[in-house]
Amino acid sequence: MKNKVLLIVFSIIWIGTIVVTLSLYGSSLGKESVGGENYDHTYRLYDNRVLSQTVPVVDGSKAISIKYATYIRNNKGYINIKVVGSDTDKVYLETKTNVKSLQDNAFATYSLNEALDSKIDENIIVTLSSDSKLESCAGVYYSFDSFFTDSKMCFDDYQMTGELAVRYLIDNDVYTSFYKGVMTAIIISFSLLILVLLLLDPKEEVMFTSMVLVFGLVFACIMSPGAIPDENNHYETALQVSNLMMHGYDDNRLIDKAYVNYDSFGSFINASYSYNRFMRDMNKPLKLKGETYEILKKDKYLFRNYYIVQFIPQAIGITLARLCGVNMLRTYYAGRVFNLLFYEVCIYIAIKNTPVHKRLFGILAMLPIFIQQAASMSYDCFIFGLTFISISFFMKWKFGTEQVSNKDIVIVFLASLALAPAKIVYGLFALLFLMVPTEKFGSKKRKIITMLLITCPTIFVILKNIWFRIQPSIEDFLDQFKVYAETILREDTGYEHNGGYTYSTTYILQHPIQTISIILRTVRFWLSTWFYQSIGKALAGVTLILPMSYVRAILIVIGVVTLRKENYTMTWPVRGAFVFVCLGVALFIILGMLYGWTLTTDTMIQGIQGRYFCPLLPYFFTIFNNKKIQVPEKLDKYVIYAYILLMFEIIVYILSYTFVN
Repeated sequence: MKNKVLLIVFSIIWIGTIVVTLSLYGSSLGKESVGGENYDHTYRLYDNRVLSQTVPVVDGSKAISIKYATYIRNNKGYINIKVVGSDTDKVYLETKTNVKSLQDNAFATYSLNEALDSKIDENIIVTLSSDSKLESCAGVYYSFDSFFTDSKMCFDDYQMTGELAVRYLIDNDVYTSFYKGVMTAIIISFSLLILVLLLLDPKEEVMFTSMVLVFGLVFACIMSPGAIPDENNHYETALQVSNLMMHGYDDNRLIDKAYVNYDSFGSFINASYSYNRFMRDMNKPLKLKGETYEILKKDKYLFRNYYIVQFIPQAIGITLARLCGVNMLRTYYAGRVFNLLFYEVCIYIAIKNTPVHKRLFGILAMLPIFIQQAASMSYDCFIFGLTFISISFFMKWKFGTEQVSNKDIVIVFLASLALAPAKIVYGLFALLFLMVPTEKFGSKKRKIITMLLITCPTIFVILKNIWFRIQPSIEDFLDQFKVYAETILREDTGYEHNGGYTYSTTYILQHPIQTISIILRTVRFWLSTWFYQSIGKALAGVTLILPMSYVRAILIVIGVVTLRKENYTMTWPVRGAFVFVCLGVALFIILGMLYGWTLTTDTMIQGIQGRYFCPLLPYFFTIFNNKKIQVPEKLDKYVIYAYILLMFEIIVYILSYTFVN
């Protein structure tokens, strides 16, 4: 009886969520955006200063979008928007927007009272003003280029050069078909998830891997190819590995140009025109051109310059697609799907084996940034999956009741062996296994052998990198029989990058105070941004920004599952070790970007993204579990259900954002 009541209540909530969400974003879903591209300047809107833009009417437009900028986190006030016809003075829109609801560098969409018709009004006048103060205002983007002919921008009745970021939204049959097909699949699959959760009560590993699969397939579809950082480069590396599988080492450099047709792919942005190609080309037959493309340059070697293991899942999918003779687009998506399946297996193994924090690890595995990377060509998926395996087996060995089995040792060894070369800093997680009690292994000898197996990959990679640094100095010493302090490490000028040179190891050693200063300055300014990005606030190439309300909701869900009552006690030595490892890994990440990405003329470290810290999240949030503040287990089902609803909101927002931007 109770389950029937819950089913009815949750069904009503689910239907209500669908209706409200689609109505909220309905004005932009499935629409084509017409307007300029390069909006790179902003006007601040405060003290009721008036900005207006006159633009020619695009027939059939039922909505317009305006691109805003938010300069600070504590915005206050309202922006007034009015749209009138230039010929009839007809009011098509008159409303106001709370500045706090705006997203930086993103469009806000407004429905018009009626569709525009150039026979009635040749132009519309968009007028913006705000009651905000300078210190708490938002702004609007504009460009010196003009997309619309005869457009006119004015500031307090003075004509200005350029064009405000105003776009028309018009009906597009292709986009509408894509949107309706995707939304139908999403609603059906999410409904089935809810039914499974309410009626079958599956085991955690089955429940979470099912959710990861559904969310991942949706993200693979709605995140346009090439939108994920360096995705096309990862695709080409996977193509090289695919060539190795199909033809052997001698033929891994070349691929037919038909497999590298990046037309309509997004470049670090989620592009709606990719949806157009999806609908147009997905079912087209493969047409090989006979022209080859060199995917591996002659001065590079597949095994020397790349760690190919992290590209094997994608390469398997690509190889199967090529053997089936499908076109490039399907080949690309096959690589994405097999990458997702590898992540699925890792999450299943992790959640099945950990005796504690199954819900926490499951939620973290489904964060938007984790799902995005898993459903792409990125090798981040490889790192994320192995990280979950590593912490789950540490929890099993440290806090479980069973003895460490040979099977477990093999799994952890393989995870450590694969993870350390992928990103050496994450290999440091293996050192935590030294804290597992000896009695769990049965003997001191067995523990020593196990620890050597698990930690050797990390130690070997560290020593290899040290040798790479000191080898030139040693060779110089042997050749010249001189010992100089500066030759302990190679005297270098860093990497050449963007017309300058990055910080070098020599500089870091010779200027420790300056190095510490730039690290602290960077952390103080960027820490909160990195944290929110690691949760999933900034998707695609850090260009698709989720509303802060969604990020806060995600944090609430994480907080609830973090404080869930668990049948173990997190000891202070383990907490301290987790803190130490998290800080150590974070420091190595920062130093790596200082050495490899930051010019000596920069005052802050460049190139760091929040996703680099994602593997730390399982360790970081576990620290906060305690016996004083606990959430009862009876809330588990409600929390999972709430996250499904939240993910639905996020997915619809991504679609809305993409169609407009």
